[in-house]
Parts: sequence; structure tokens; C-alpha cells
Amino acid sequence: MATAPAPPYEEKRKGVRDRRTSDSIGVLTFFGTGRVLPHTQYRLKDNLTVHLYVDEGGRFVVAEPVTGAYTSDDDLGRAVAGFIGAFVEEFEFLCQQESSLSPALASDLKRFRMLIEAPSQ
Repeated sequence: MATAPAPPYEEKRKGVRDRRTSDSIGVLTFFGTGRVLPHTQYRLKDNLTVHLYVDEGGRFVVAEPVTGAYTSDDDLGRAVAGFIGAFVEEFEFLCQQESSLSPALASDLKRFRMLIEAPSQ
């Protein structure tokens, strides 16, 4: 009876990755109630935790589960920076359209407001 050697560890991981849409690689938490979200004027009302993934194409995905905001990039640093920009952009859009939001989008805005607040005027 002939046996084949087990494939190297990297090949095993690659096989697993091919069967999934993404692999979780960790979480990143922006700590600090009242602290400014990096590179913005918005203050955190609570800790903001984002999940980090690598998708099937090898891109880094940064996603926040409460609001559903996410972004991706080939570079992890750019993905995180892009996430902050996309997160703030979505919040600003919802705030600007508040008077005409559907119930679902009004609920989204409420979730954003649990996490961040606009700068004082």
C-alpha cells in the first residue's frame, strides 16, 4: 500500500481559504469614550471595534458589525484608513438626509449615533 506525504502547512491553509469567502485575522479596537476618531473631528461615544478579514482575492476587509460599514484594500493600513473615511462619510450622509430617511436608514443613523458624535459647532 502506497501513501502520499501530507501536503505542506501552506497548501493546507490555501485549500481552506479557497472554500471560504474570507478568513478572520483579528479585531482592532479604537479605545476611548470622548476621544477623537483618528484623522477626523468626530468623537467616540464608546469603544469602536472593527473586524479584520482577508477575502478570497487576498484583500484586507475592515468591517464594523453594529453599523455594517466596511471597506477593503490590498494593504491593511490603507484598509483601516479607508474604513475610517467610509465610516465617517456614511454617518455624514445619513445626518444630512435625516429628515427624509426611510425607517431602515433612520435605524442605521441611530446605530451610528451610539458610536460617534459630530464635532461641536
